[in-house]
Parts: sequence; structure tokens; C-alpha cells
Amino acid sequence: MRIQQAGVALIALGLGVNVGCSNTSHLAALSNGDLAGKRIVAASGGEALEGTDCGFQHHLSNAFRDALDGSRYDTLTNVEVTTTTGLFVWSNCVKVKGLGVRSSDLSRAEDKP
Repeated sequence: MRIQQAGVALIALGLGVNVGCSNTSHLAALSNGDLAGKRIVAASGGEALEGTDCGFQHHLSNAFRDALDGSRYDTLTNVEVTTTTGLFVWSNCVKVKGLGVRSSDLSRAEDKP
């Protein structure tokens, strides 16, 4: 009986570790600022910021707001978005990482013929 219980525990542990998946995508920018007519340079950005939203319902917009919370920035550039899904509700998350930018600091794009 003791051997059976140990085998069941190991199987359950193995399932718990292996159940879940994640996906990572890259975006040029996420912003709450005014980007109309402005040029976003690939390397533009200040400090690295991260934000996360987890739970039964998790949203990119909440993770984005979490990243900017308490900072002086309104835009993230070179954004890495990672979504994770697991067996338990609290392991379902969306995470953003990017470089903070103030949209007012971006220069206007020049018209080219």
C-alpha cells in the first residue's frame, strides 16, 4: 500500500510541474501618450520597466499600467509580452517588459518625398 501511495504522489507531482505553457511576443511600442506624427526609434527608451497581471482574467492593458505605475513614463518601447497559462488560476499571467519613454520627448517624423 505504501509503494502505491508514493507512486501516485510522484505522478501527481510530475503532472503539476509539466502542466502549462507560455508564449512570448515582441511589440514595437505600447502607449498612453500622444504618438501622432512622432518617430519611435528602435533603441529609444529610458529605464527598463516590468508589469504583470495574473488571475482568471488577465489583461495586457493591466500589465502595461502596472509597468508604468509610479514612473514618469507613458510609453513602453521594445516590448516583450509573455503570457503564461497553468493548471491553477493564479498561474495564468501576462507580463510586459520594455523601455520607458515619455511621448512628449519623442521628435516629430519629418515628411519625406
